[in-house]
Amino acid sequence: MITVKDKETWNRILNKLNINDIFFSYEYFEIYKTNYNVDLEAVYWEDENVIIFFPHLVRNIKNIPLFKELKEDYYDLTTPYGYGGPVVKIKIDKENKIKESIRKFKLEYYKYALIRNYVCEFIRFHPILENHKYFCEIFNVEYINDIVYIDLTQSLDEIWKNMNNLTKRSIKKSQKFCPIVQIVTSPEDIHIKDFLNLYYKTMDRHGAEKKYYFGKQFILDHLRKLGGIFILVKDIKNITASIALFVGSKENLYYHLGATNYEIAKKYKISPLRLVLWVAIKYAKEKNFRHLILGGGRISNDSLFKFKLGFSKKTKPFYIGEIVFNKKVYETLSNLAKINKEEKFFPAYRKNFDETIV
Repeated sequence: MITVKDKETWNRILNKLNINDIFFSYEYFEIYKTNYNVDLEAVYWEDENVIIFFPHLVRNIKNIPLFKELKEDYYDLTTPYGYGGPVVKIKIDKENKIKESIRKFKLEYYKYALIRNYVCEFIRFHPILENHKYFCEIFNVEYINDIVYIDLTQSLDEIWKNMNNLTKRSIKKSQKFCPIVQIVTSPEDIHIKDFLNLYYKTMDRHGAEKKYYFGKQFILDHLRKLGGIFILVKDIKNITASIALFVGSKENLYYHLGATNYEIAKKYKISPLRLVLWVAIKYAKEKNFRHLILGGGRISNDSLFKFKLGFSKKTKPFYIGEIVFNKKVYETLSNLAKINKEEKFFPAYRKNFDETIV
């Protein structure tokens, strides 16, 4: 098992595995390292049957105020916001041999983790890659909800036809009152301010948790390091009605963060974010992306999920994974945090200190 921490090796391995998704790139992990006081690493493991590349963020548990006096440094691992988990390349078509290798990987991975004082790991698997399926027997894997995606190999007419009537009516009405459309590939400070202003107001309106109030530098890094773009629409008075941040690479474009000017939406009785997403569909088609991934809801089958489902009936299940490497330390930390053993939050000892996205 090899530890990978440098950009050149990391991205060379991804190229070898033919993985071009933004959520696995070194640059994506680097954004979290620089903005959230965490480290990054990946492990590379290979035998005659499979190759596994497993990237994650490394968090020092002593950074939690309650545990700053711990005598020893302990760490936990997590996937950044979005999707990720282990990348698996299969060399053979014999299922029993593949499972045997995955079990072998588990044993070596647990040893690796214990040597480094890793207590546990939280994984957000990638719905499009469906990489959860290799690990259901060795990690605690749980279905959370579905995500919505648009198959961009369809024609625009087909995509439009498959939208529900509410979405189509809303787009048409929004076009009438928001005739100004901008796709901003090289954002300036004014665009950042515009986005953050509306985004924070949107978070306020939804009563979002503190961790979702991303800072300016975090957004800037998505634009400058990942080639992210803003798509926005303005009303007839040149006021931004909705703006969204998209990131992507090669096959997949992701709707990452979005915001709406609710005063304009209420005034004209429109949903300008639907228009933004329709513009994004056309942009993604022009740029030859294969999928536009809208994501899921806050909880299963909520209003946000139904909003996205109005664009496409195509869905994929989203799974998370939980691993406890050191049960004794995990329980000690949870007891110190006075967490009920039935608590669903993972890792349990971080429940009352969950103020940042990592």
